[in-house]
Amino acid sequence: MPILDIIRFGLIVLAVFSATYGLPAIKTSSSSNSLLQVFLIYSFLLGFFINRALERRQALRTAVNVELTRLRRLHHLTEQMSDAGWREKMESSLKRYQQTIAKDFSVHSQLISVFRDLTHVIYDFKPNDRREEILYQEMLATSKEIALERPRIEQSLKGKLSFHSWLVLGSIAGSEIVLLLLNRGQTGFTPFSIAVTIIGVLITVDLLRQTDRVAPNEFREIEGRYLKNVPKR
Repeated sequence: MPILDIIRFGLIVLAVFSATYGLPAIKTSSSSNSLLQVFLIYSFLLGFFINRALERRQALRTAVNVELTRLRRLHHLTEQMSDAGWREKMESSLKRYQQTIAKDFSVHSQLISVFRDLTHVIYDFKPNDRREEILYQEMLATSKEIALERPRIEQSLKGKLSFHSWLVLGSIAGSEIVLLLLNRGQTGFTPFSIAVTIIGVLITVDLLRQTDRVAPNEFREIEGRYLKNVPKR
C-alpha cells in the first residue's frame, strides 16, 4: 500500500534526523577514506542484489504469462475435439487447476497432483482421425511447455535473497551508518548531509526488501488473472 510506504519513509527520516542531531558527537579522527571504501562496496553489492531481484520478478511474470497462454491454448484445442465426454473432463480439469491456483498462488509448487490430473486427462484421449491426431500432438506439446514453466514459477517464488546475503548487506550498511555518525563535525560533513546520506542508505535497503518479495497485492493480481483465464462455457 502506498500509504504504508509513505509512513515507513517518514519514520526513517524522523529517526535518522533525530539520531544525527540528537546523539552526542564523539571526538575522533577523520575516517573519510574508510567511509568512501565502504560506500563503494555497499553500492556495488546493493546494485547486484537489486538487479538479481528484478530479474527474478521478471522471470516470474514471464513464466506466468506463458502458462496462462498455454492453458488458453489447451482450452481452444479441446473445443475442436469430437469426444463430448472427454471434452467435459478436460474443461473440468482446466477449470480446477486454474481455480486452485487462483485461491493461493503462493502454493503453486504444491499443485503438482492437480497438474498431473490435467495431463492424465490429455493422455487418455484417443484421436478419431488425422485432424484430431495433429491437434492431439499440439496438446501434448502445449502441456509439455506448461510442465517446463512450472519449475520456473516455483524457483522465482522461492529464490529470494538468503539470510546470509541480508546479513552481509546489513553489516556493510551498518558500518556505513556508524562511520557517517563518527564523522559528524569533520570538514565537509555537516549533520544535514550525514542525515541525508543515512536516509539514502536505509531507503535503498528498504527498496531492495520491497523488490525481493512478491507483495500481497501482486499475488492477488496474478490470482485474478488465473481466475479470469478459466474457460467459460
